[in-house]
Amino acid sequence: MSPNFPPEAVDRISIRDNHILDAILKNDEQQIMVAQVDLNKYLGNVKGVLTWDRKGFATNAGPVRFAFEDEVPMLHVHLPEERHLFLESSIRLDERITIENGKFKVESNYTFNLDADNLRLERRYDLRATLKDDEGRPRESSIDLDEIIGQYNGKFVWGGQGFHRTAGKVDLVIENGRPILYARLRDFHRYWSDEKLDLSERIVNNHGYFQYIKSD
Repeated sequence: MSPNFPPEAVDRISIRDNHILDAILKNDEQQIMVAQVDLNKYLGNVKGVLTWDRKGFATNAGPVRFAFEDEVPMLHVHLPEERHLFLESSIRLDERITIENGKFKVESNYTFNLDADNLRLERRYDLRATLKDDEGRPRESSIDLDEIIGQYNGKFVWGGQGFHRTAGKVDLVIENGRPILYARLRDFHRYWSDEKLDLSERIVNNHGYFQYIKSD
């Protein structure tokens, strides 16, 4: 049995469009909740093997099947490999997907910068890059960080606005494969401090375009 993906927390579950995990889950109060995960954003096909932290596994794949096996959530699919043969591949979804209070939570090392070219910050707030869509085609994308990031008492705040208007030096740096926004911010006492924010916490590549993910 998987303690993080228990069958008793699931009322119904199925695969839609060969890559969407659709479910009716129960929260801690046993209320019914609708939940879904686009598995294409977290699983890829590496030589016929389902692999986490890749994308687009369902492209050219055979039928995808979900099943609880000995109370373990399993995904099964036939995937094409280099010789164009189809190999059966399976993976435990609870390796990265958990159920918490009626919602799916996905842990992934995938961030948008892994398939971004010319990632840059223009005008101190305009994040731009060439991203790849789910079919690997390049798309030009941008997102206004001033519309989604603010600052309060010298700290970055997701969901705020206008961080750069009161900031000192602003910079974008890739650290350990993650895009980090740096800025000098001033608190209520007018003291300056160097602050940083991991942009991959809330910004993802959605089919070749930047998308801001709001908190629950």
